[in-house]
Amino acid sequence: MRTTDIQSELQRLFGAQDSAQGGAIVVWHDPDGSFTETLDTLDLPGVEVIREEDGSRFALKCRLNENLDGQRILLYRRCLRRLDGDWFADVEARSQSFSADYASVQLRELGAPDTPEMREALQAHRAFLAKKTNMKRIGKLTEACATPQELEMAIMAVALGAPEADPVALLRTYLTGAEDEGATQLLEVLEAAGAQGSFTAAVRAWTGFTGDVADAAALIQHVLLSALAPRLPERALEPLGACYSLPHATFCHAVFSEWVHSDQREELFSLCGAVERATNMELVLGSVAIEDLDYADILPCIDAVILRRLFDMVSAGTEYVDAVLDAAASRRNTAWYPTFSSFYEGAIAAANMQRFYRDHGPALAPGTAEQVWRFYTEHGYQMDRWYRDLHVALTHALRESDGVAYNLDEDFRSCADAMENLYKGWFLKELARRWTGAAEANLLAQGYADGIPRQVDFDLAEVGPLARSSKRAWVIISDALRYEVASELSERLERETKGSCALGAMQAEFPSITKCGMTALLPKGSFTMAEVPPPGHGLAVMADGREAPTCKAREQAIRAHYPAGAAVRYDEFVNDMTRAERRERVDDADVVYIYHDTIDAIGDKPATERKVFTACDEAIDEIVACVQLIVREFNAAGIVVTADHGFL
Repeated sequence: MRTTDIQSELQRLFGAQDSAQGGAIVVWHDPDGSFTETLDTLDLPGVEVIREEDGSRFALKCRLNENLDGQRILLYRRCLRRLDGDWFADVEARSQSFSADYASVQLRELGAPDTPEMREALQAHRAFLAKKTNMKRIGKLTEACATPQELEMAIMAVALGAPEADPVALLRTYLTGAEDEGATQLLEVLEAAGAQGSFTAAVRAWTGFTGDVADAAALIQHVLLSALAPRLPERALEPLGACYSLPHATFCHAVFSEWVHSDQREELFSLCGAVERATNMELVLGSVAIEDLDYADILPCIDAVILRRLFDMVSAGTEYVDAVLDAAASRRNTAWYPTFSSFYEGAIAAANMQRFYRDHGPALAPGTAEQVWRFYTEHGYQMDRWYRDLHVALTHALRESDGVAYNLDEDFRSCADAMENLYKGWFLKELARRWTGAAEANLLAQGYADGIPRQVDFDLAEVGPLARSSKRAWVIISDALRYEVASELSERLERETKGSCALGAMQAEFPSITKCGMTALLPKGSFTMAEVPPPGHGLAVMADGREAPTCKAREQAIRAHYPAGAAVRYDEFVNDMTRAERRERVDDADVVYIYHDTIDAIGDKPATERKVFTACDEAIDEIVACVQLIVREFNAAGIVVTADHGFL
């Protein structure tokens, strides 16, 4: 340490004390006597320099216990600072300590006490700590190394490149590095840092592992099984008793938990698979009851075992639906649930379908058309929603290789086939039978059922009142948006906007197709249908005697009743127009119809109809965004969302 640096540091230490009250003392420890000559060359104005010498300690002690107010004293001692048994312990305790040798400088950089134990630890890692980069890395990991053990931990962390100097981070870094680089190479790095022996001993103490630390596969297996063991019945892992340690389970689970929530989750998934294969874990868990697996989450195959059983249980009938729902719910907070979420969502949807059958089957309650309608809008629509959830989950699951890797796709397909039979063979068939029987007479006589709001009255019931009570009535018509999708849309709007939603239903005009529904929703004085005369063919549907097959024609029909009205396609309004263009397009319109066509555009074509369920999710996202845009840009007070028809 240069003389100028010594002077600066001593002046700083004196400046940190108030010499007016009891004086200011700095004790310079120089056990090797390396700076005896330097002491005489220091330029410290106002500082009295005193050397501790044999034969004068009593006099020196008396001198330092006098009234020292206003004095500044530098006491030079040829020893390390140690209070036990030191004649000057009281002076040391009230003074600033200083050393200028290389070890002292390093100890100050490390925030470590200057003790024989710490100096011995420095000596053991002299070559490693001689590199300034290593010292800087230690400083970034810890503010201070209070003990040799903390210094050893920091050195191991720097050598391995661990993010923190703690046991969990150290072991996780070693295990992930061993997979990528090889355990031998990492142990060589630790050996170069003088820490391999300490690391090996530490791993054994932390985990209870008694094998060769260089065998990373065996160590990973030990850590994972030790973390898993307390989460299973006492004798579940008995065949693997030599491969884990219950007393070290808490630490091993901490390693797993930090690992599974890190950006190296995929690597852990792969390593878990290797452990599962090496231990034949699915077979080991085969005799464990499903309720005993509820909170076991270390190995992904546990989820595979549970899901296989859930799919079998729900396919078997209604007896186990509550157990399936409870088991699936208990897994939501487990480590690998996100990886298998599509499979769990499928099992939940299937269980809800079976529960609905248990509560309402095998024959739906008879009644009037109005009663059957009310049953569907209050209860029955949920069956459609769960059926959609089932198919969306199946689509997602088949795209996710992690779940398919356990051959769960076959179990899911079998369950989906059983639910297909339940949905089509019971629910749709029974609902159609009840509705047809209840509404047949009305439909034959007048084309609609009594007591149920009609689509043809949409303008009178919804648009007209809103236009009169608000500056502008907004109407979003989503082609083929059926009731159960609207129920989910309503829930989303309630959560994501500051408004409130009311969900209702109207019976569509027969036949329930786009041509009829779109025309029925227009403001009009009359609604009629006629056969197209030769040479044409088909059905003509008219509002006030005119067809309106296009957006432009519908705008003309709207303006016959609302002169400032506007009609625009969703894609044009939301995606193509700027904010200024939207304002110009709407201008002073008192009624605005927005035509949205995400679901029908997919489901109306044989090549893409299987994608109709995922199109429903997309439609919900788009309509929510459209509502938010209208509220944000036009400060809308009322928005009506409806459909021309639904879909099967």
